[in-house]
Amino acid sequence: MSFFKINSSVGNNMKSKSDDVLLVRRTLAALGYQEPNTNYEYIDSRLDQNIREFQRQNGLRIDGLIRPSGETEAALMAATKSLTFWCPKCGAPHGGSKGPLCPDCHKKS
Repeated sequence: MSFFKINSSVGNNMKSKSDDVLLVRRTLAALGYQEPNTNYEYIDSRLDQNIREFQRQNGLRIDGLIRPSGETEAALMAATKSLTFWCPKCGAPHGGSKGPLCPDCHKKS
């Protein structure tokens, strides 16, 4: 079961909700994309690159945008089905190495 679901579009020049940006960052990091700052709530060049790389690797339109109910969101939903741990505090997917909390929330506790 996937818990990846955004409520607003995420990408450059979009009015993205901070929760959606954080979910995208943390999800891409959990899937192995380089994301040095999973707590940054705004779109930056690293997130744009990660979105575009995910789109390229999955044969999607490479536009750097993730729209609710769009093809990139659907591909992220499918990709996260293999992740078995979801942080009860922030909702981010993770590998479970820090117990039930994701590494970011574990650091804060």
